[in-house]
Amino acid sequence: MKFMSSDIDWDSLPNPRYTINIPRSVITEDGKYQVFVTTADYQKGRSRSRKALPLVTSNILSFRVERSRAFSSSDVMLIIGSVLLLGGVYFLLLKQSQRRRLRKEQQTTKEARLSLQAVQSQLNPHFIFNALSGIQNLMNKQENDKANAYLTTFSKLTRMVLNDAHKELIPLSDETTLLDYYLRMEQLRFGFSYQIDVATSIDNQNTEIPPMLLQPFLENAVKHGIASLKEAGAIQINIRREQQDLFIEIRDNGKGFDASLSYTGKGLELSKNRISLLNTVYGPIFDLDMRSRVSETLIIITIKNWLA
Repeated sequence: MKFMSSDIDWDSLPNPRYTINIPRSVITEDGKYQVFVTTADYQKGRSRSRKALPLVTSNILSFRVERSRAFSSSDVMLIIGSVLLLGGVYFLLLKQSQRRRLRKEQQTTKEARLSLQAVQSQLNPHFIFNALSGIQNLMNKQENDKANAYLTTFSKLTRMVLNDAHKELIPLSDETTLLDYYLRMEQLRFGFSYQIDVATSIDNQNTEIPPMLLQPFLENAVKHGIASLKEAGAIQINIRREQQDLFIEIRDNGKGFDASLSYTGKGLELSKNRISLLNTVYGPIFDLDMRSRVSETLIIITIKNWLA
């Protein structure tokens, strides 16, 4: 038996009539082979007495050997082990990346909280200085009764401010009380009217907001908006909800300003900076919208997904 590589035209092979067994040990690798097969046939004699003579013929059978590509059990185990190893390495790298990102976020939040405390510590003396200036103004006008009432309200307000100085959040009821004290004080000087409305759908006691969040905007409305209007001036504060969003609106009928410009007022500058820091700490949920025209200014502070 002899094996040779060759191209095979499988369509030209005849239908098989015989079976040839080739030992597996003979074929050691994949490839194309030819088998030379010699057969003997006997011609029939012309008479029964004569023996048939054999005719020797040679045939060439061509075939191709392709081994099965099925994986062995050891191959499968190796593949599974490699996949698990790569998966484990990827998981560890992912966890390390998440830890680094978490540490960075925690550090950023910590720095923002410290900055918030610094901003709030600047707001408090700024507010106190302006309040003392109001008392001085009343005393210079010899309006002692108003100065005494102003000083009494100021002492209550100062106590609240100092008590809340170290807190991140206070009940909304405390904030509205603080605003009422402040507006009552300024009302003694300028004579304007004001109103604070909180929607009944909001739980005053259990809804919390950052302390002194609204006072700088009210101070701006009084000093730069309605101070010159005296008794004709008016401030309206509306606190409402839309689903889980908290809306706080501060409206005054004083002279307007160009909301697109930057102003150097310390309280307003600190408040804008504070809202930016609050978004760093709590996520981008605080939004400040300032609208103004000739005879009206509207400040809208939105806190998204804040209410239960």
